[in-house]
Amino acid sequence: MGKPIGRSLPDERFRPKKLFTNAKRQGVDRVLDRDQVLLVLKTMKDDKSIYGQRAYPFFVILANFGIRVSEGAELTAQDFKPLYSEHFFDVKRKKKRGDYDMNFVWVNKEETELLKRLLAKLPQRGPIFSYSVRYWQMLFGYYCEQAGLRNIYSPHALRRFVSADMYEAGCVDWVIAFRLGHALRVDQRYRARPMYRHVGPELEKRKIVE
Repeated sequence: MGKPIGRSLPDERFRPKKLFTNAKRQGVDRVLDRDQVLLVLKTMKDDKSIYGQRAYPFFVILANFGIRVSEGAELTAQDFKPLYSEHFFDVKRKKKRGDYDMNFVWVNKEETELLKRLLAKLPQRGPIFSYSVRYWQMLFGYYCEQAGLRNIYSPHALRRFVSADMYEAGCVDWVIAFRLGHALRVDQRYRARPMYRHVGPELEKRKIVE
């Protein structure tokens, strides 16, 4: 999927195949806190090279919406067409055991404005982030080091950050599950049927990161 890594990495040390193997032993999937996420994103934004230009919008989306790196890598301009009228964008979920069959992500007004700013500088047709999952993993590890973090993290740490950050902001559990595309209990599915009029106010409890 996507373009080969080739010579597209800023640092050769992030190329080895085993960099993200044995994740539990290496601790690459630990949860990042808000300050760490903001620091990594600022490091990307301040880097005016092509790497920073690629990394910043991609990881801002992951850090705000909790989608998997493989789902982010497949986003297209078409996926964001419902954004302006329906308060969501489409995602090709990588469905795992227990995940709910919900191939979209609800967004609130503040998140909509954030996406508008990001999308204005991205391709308006076809794939937006046309690089492999491996490329994004290595690029994230590179910027973790550039930001001065003690550990090299996997992008999946951003998904865990979203879950923890929403919980700390006071969002109810079923809305957090909806944001991540996780399975919902029967009673949660019933409560979620009124859809956006209940989800929207819950999402507004959490401030965006950029």
